[in-house]
Amino acid sequence: MLYHSQLSFLFIFLSTVNGLFADSLNVQQHYDFGEDREYWTTTIEGLEFDSYGSTYAFVDIDANSSDLIYGEVARYFNIPNQENLKWTAQYNGGRIYGDTMPHVGLFGISYKGLDVLYVLNEDTGSEVQLTYVWFKRWGNLELCGYVDIWTIDLDRVALCTEPQLWYWLNDYLAVGGELEISRNFVFESHGLSNSWEFNPTLAVKISTEW
Repeated sequence: MLYHSQLSFLFIFLSTVNGLFADSLNVQQHYDFGEDREYWTTTIEGLEFDSYGSTYAFVDIDANSSDLIYGEVARYFNIPNQENLKWTAQYNGGRIYGDTMPHVGLFGISYKGLDVLYVLNEDTGSEVQLTYVWFKRWGNLELCGYVDIWTIDLDRVALCTEPQLWYWLNDYLAVGGELEISRNFVFESHGLSNSWEFNPTLAVKISTEW
């Protein structure tokens, strides 16, 4: 029942971004095979370009006891006479285990997929983060993903990367999955896991561009 209510929220969000993101929108349904996970995650993401830059956003909803809804919005601003260098302002937030996640604001510069960010975290204060995003396509095969490296209380380093591999069956439907690799990111019963975590998924993706 909880997941059904989360999906209702997801489709309301989908209807909203349908009007906002006029360039591209996709919906992904992942099944997580990670140890002690084995649950579904629904993701929607959108990307819009305009004369001032671009806006990217996504939301994840997990079908497990964590009651997780997590989203990010990133705005990139063009810099005059700088084709590849941009200013960026971002926001991360959501809820987990029935409680609101810390509000996180990120500000910095972006160059060819690499973001260098100053982070204001509601819980831990100031941090720094590096994010790199990649996208490659060869015919029907697509390789994409990101890697985040950031500090925790300025005394620990956390990492999360999710490379994805997709095979496009046609212009709108792809099959594939991702491998989440992380450290100091996954929560265990005693807190953040400082061991390496490897959590694969199988997934389908429906995409539209107009």
